[in-house]
Amino acid sequence: MKILFQSEQLRALAHDHYTSAQLEVLSNFLEPILHIDVTPNGLVKAADRFQANDPTHYDAIWVRDSVWAYLAMRSERGREKTATQIMKILLRYFSSPKQLNRLRNAIQEPSLLGDPMNAVHVRFDGSSPEMDDVYVSGKPQYWNHKQNDALGLFYQFILQELASGRIPLSELTDPEAEFLMRLPTYFARIRFFDMEDAGCWEEIERINSSSVGLVTSSLEFLLKRMQEPKLQWHSFFLKKSRALGLGSTLGLGSTLGLDSTFEPVLSSLSALVESGYKRLMRQSLQGESPDYPKTSPRYRESDAALLNLLFPCTLERFDREHKERIIALVEPLMGQIGIKRYSGDSYQAANYWLGHEEDVSVLTSDYSQEERFQLRSERMIPGTEAQWFFDSWLSKAYGILYQDYYEPGLLEKQTLHFNRALAQITGGTTAEPVLGADGKPVPPLAVPESYNIVIEDGKRRFAPSPITPLNWARASLRLALTQLKESLKRSP
Repeated sequence: MKILFQSEQLRALAHDHYTSAQLEVLSNFLEPILHIDVTPNGLVKAADRFQANDPTHYDAIWVRDSVWAYLAMRSERGREKTATQIMKILLRYFSSPKQLNRLRNAIQEPSLLGDPMNAVHVRFDGSSPEMDDVYVSGKPQYWNHKQNDALGLFYQFILQELASGRIPLSELTDPEAEFLMRLPTYFARIRFFDMEDAGCWEEIERINSSSVGLVTSSLEFLLKRMQEPKLQWHSFFLKKSRALGLGSTLGLGSTLGLDSTFEPVLSSLSALVESGYKRLMRQSLQGESPDYPKTSPRYRESDAALLNLLFPCTLERFDREHKERIIALVEPLMGQIGIKRYSGDSYQAANYWLGHEEDVSVLTSDYSQEERFQLRSERMIPGTEAQWFFDSWLSKAYGILYQDYYEPGLLEKQTLHFNRALAQITGGTTAEPVLGADGKPVPPLAVPESYNIVIEDGKRRFAPSPITPLNWARASLRLALTQLKESLKRSP
């Protein structure tokens, strides 16, 4: 397979088969490219573009992207404490009065989520001391915050921080403990396994396999930790729940009619996990949202979001057949230079950025409402979907399979997609930069969100998205690099 390297420096450092020494040289070269900065208040912006007050609002904080940055830093020697601090700040955000009220209100009356602004918010202004919403024209920007994938992702890894002792239980404030204890009740009340949400692409609401999987994975992790006596989570949460008046451990009792003993709580958590797996075992092998008529805009088989089920999910009941089926659903989305989110994706399709220089914010605003989503799709030039950074994600997934089965073919696939991810790193120089898809310079040796098609005079060419560098893309490539190092340690 021909790989379209954008940087000649990366082409020279890439190999079809790496030795540990070659990978170390490459790793040193990549270090400044993959480094993720934190803001003065300890947060990670979605993208580190040149200007302040980014009109695309990619300078905001997305919970999902921040957790990916956390995962990358956990794999990076010397940045473990920074990673933990990111999770502490996100927990403080979720336990703020506004967020707790949203959580409590949705538990009391799930129908409130008919307005997505009533959901627990998963995106905010990182420059706001109160971590408030992104504001447009003096008002909170409308955003579809019904994103169970982001909540499940955060929940699993904040629980991992607690289980490891990196965040001691004793350091939790009452609001933080309340959020952690109420979240399973929230998932139960909204019936996450049957719920349509905006998912990780933040688009038209569907029952997304990836969202169901990330919540199921987090609840499965919680269930196992609650069964470990040495962690003493039972006694801690029981005392906290009584002190806060929640009724029972994890706050499940007030919703599910349970008393304050440990066993019913385990039973209810187990039932939630079972409900998640029931949906996943039936739906995920068919696609991301296959339970709709094929003519519906909600219907989806192949979708790169399914990679969530391989990583960061840790779904213990997924065997090799499940994992290979998910990869088989994603691989047809491979393009010449990256991986499409899904067929027919209109976001950043051909010439997406052109003609909107005075109001670029409209291009990155909310498109989860069906009418707006359909209108954008109708304007798309067919067959010109953006090709995203997900080769690094797919490389990570193949690496996980290789760790399980040690088959040379899996390592070859892991390496192929790793090299395709390297190939996306931008070329050019500071003096002569490459132009992005909006006709403006992008930084050299940077990881873009995607490559977009630009059509000029009837000719097509690839150009990096203006959203360059993207920190999720940096994090994903860092994780792929770490995974490849692990694979080489174990290869014959």
